[in-house]
Amino acid sequence: MKIRDKHSMLQNKSNLLYLIFLVAISTYGLLMAYRGYMNYQGYCWKEQRYLTSQEKMKRAVNDLLANYPPAVIPKQDFEDKSGEVVERIIPIEEFKNGVQFRSWSLSSPDYPVLYSSVIDFFEKNPDCCELRRYPSFIDSIEFEVPSFFELIFDKESSYVRFRYWVKYKEYGVEKKIQTSYYAGLSNYGEIAWANTIPHFVENMR
Repeated sequence: MKIRDKHSMLQNKSNLLYLIFLVAISTYGLLMAYRGYMNYQGYCWKEQRYLTSQEKMKRAVNDLLANYPPAVIPKQDFEDKSGEVVERIIPIEEFKNGVQFRSWSLSSPDYPVLYSSVIDFFEKNPDCCELRRYPSFIDSIEFEVPSFFELIFDKESSYVRFRYWVKYKEYGVEKKIQTSYYAGLSNYGEIAWANTIPHFVENMR
């Protein structure tokens, strides 16, 4: 075989490998673009379907109940007459009446009244829940609109807000504080982030 023929065969083989490489890269790029498009549309790859709003909200409630009760009780440290630092619960009415406190914090109730299940949560908090594609809730809390890359990589795709009651017992008396739960969800309903804010704190903003 002539040297020129061998060179031609090597060149053809090199061209074929290069063509295969280009086809593979192009195919991969198209598949990733398709996956990104489906993510942007809200498709759940784990279950090979679109989840309903009710399914996503149930998964968010599961997260809420797993971390229940939230910190909703306002407390403050102060010195008593003997100079000892003690903790006292601040009545929420004092916040509503515009009383200003220099330093205070939120704590979880010591004796919470628990929800028995997701169904129990929905029954005791009717019309509590809202799910949206973008966080345009009319509240004092601020959200960042998800970026294009967060949507195509399914980091966050929808947002929920639950207005519900945190119930607890204090000296044998049942009390309750209205609270908002916010969370960012993936298409699968996984929690990207979550935040719980008592209403009396929201109203202070």
